[in-house]
Amino acid sequence: MYTEAELHVLATAPGEPTVSALAEELDRSVNYVSELVDRREAEGLVHTTRSGKTKHVHRSRARAIKQRVYRELEVFHAFGDAISSTELYERVALSPDEVDEAIRSLQSKGAVAVEGDQIIEKSDTL
Repeated sequence: MYTEAELHVLATAPGEPTVSALAEELDRSVNYVSELVDRREAEGLVHTTRSGKTKHVHRSRARAIKQRVYRELEVFHAFGDAISSTELYERVALSPDEVDEAIRSLQSKGAVAVEGDQIIEKSDTL
């Protein structure tokens, strides 16, 4: 699970930071940040280029990322321990497709689980 601060740094880093520079800014190991970047790259949120052994991180579609994160946060904070999909659709100001996409993303991060029609909070950290 990545912290909000880590995702914020990754999303707002100026220019084309290196994995090493991000690791220093986050006070994390290079391996940890490299894994963070690899996962975000697999999701299409960033892309990387190499210059020798140096890996540069480039933001992808910053506006789309910001909107997706806000949708996830809105959905995540709309319930306590568990809620039905139908009730969640009624509580948030998003389309059912946007809610479903946010649930899938939160589920892939281990923040929620889906059991039948119930969405259950598994972690309070994104």
